[in-house]
Amino acid sequence: MREYYEPDSRWELYQFNSKEEYAKAFIINGYFHDQVPEDILKAYETIEYLMAHAYYHWPMYDEAFSKVLFMIEMGIKLKAKQLNIPIARKKNGKRWERRLSLIINDVCNEDYLSELKQKLDRSAGLRDRKAHPKKNTFSGPSGGTHRNIKYCINVINRLFRSSEWHKRKHELIVNAEEMINKYVNKLLIVKKGREKRVISSILGFDIVGNTMFIVCLPILDVNKLRADGKEGVLPDPVTYTIRNYELDSDEITGKTLQGEKFKLFKTASENLVKTYVKYREYMQSRSDQEKSMYINSMVMQVPWHLSNAEYQYLSANEDHSFT
Repeated sequence: MREYYEPDSRWELYQFNSKEEYAKAFIINGYFHDQVPEDILKAYETIEYLMAHAYYHWPMYDEAFSKVLFMIEMGIKLKAKQLNIPIARKKNGKRWERRLSLIINDVCNEDYLSELKQKLDRSAGLRDRKAHPKKNTFSGPSGGTHRNIKYCINVINRLFRSSEWHKRKHELIVNAEEMINKYVNKLLIVKKGREKRVISSILGFDIVGNTMFIVCLPILDVNKLRADGKEGVLPDPVTYTIRNYELDSDEITGKTLQGEKFKLFKTASENLVKTYVKYREYMQSRSDQEKSMYINSMVMQVPWHLSNAEYQYLSANEDHSFT
């Protein structure tokens, strides 16, 4: 008889010592607020079990992701029903399912829902590709599957927020964009608890409830890099989650998930300006190809950093809500 309960050897790459270690690393728990329908919660419970059993058969992780995408489709149709939007039409006595893109258009029929529409369109596109395979393929948690599942959890939670919630979010984003534009081409400092970091730019941000997620690009101390023999290293983005944030043209303040005080502000310190000039020279010394690849990589990473921060914040809230 075939052995179904032996760990898949492909997980050896991650050097897990037990199924518990695997579960902690790769089972993505579903966190949903109380307005998300019961059907979604039941569907996601099955998804968690599929991820759990992928420990014994790697491709089951792909099946978990496929079910996540079909859950998104179900969620869109459930939301449409709540709004009395038809999900099917009758023609010549036959019932025809409406295209998902048309239902999304009707669900997101206001300007303040444009961001939600973009996220639903992206998720629906992934669903279409999964639903019409040309050959048998699987990637497990690699290839973006892991982060896409978190992304879809965030999307479902947003989908079942009220119109008032979305209006407020839209207003907050518009106001924040105006303020954050005043930080462009300014040298910045982040103070988080005892940590202090010099920032060259804000790469992106999002706001959910009273919490801001912000992705920053730190500058590197070139002298230290050279002393440590690490010349050639490029900075990675840093993401901050700021609860109860306050924002004006000069600073952003609030508290981190861990309750530490957070402050981002402009600086004109001569010593830091000199450090920044050396950093700019260091970055300019990279080849055009290296700089281009690096910039493209940064642009692509920002949405994933924001999505992961949103998921982590949702998981940290006992009631799984944003207020």
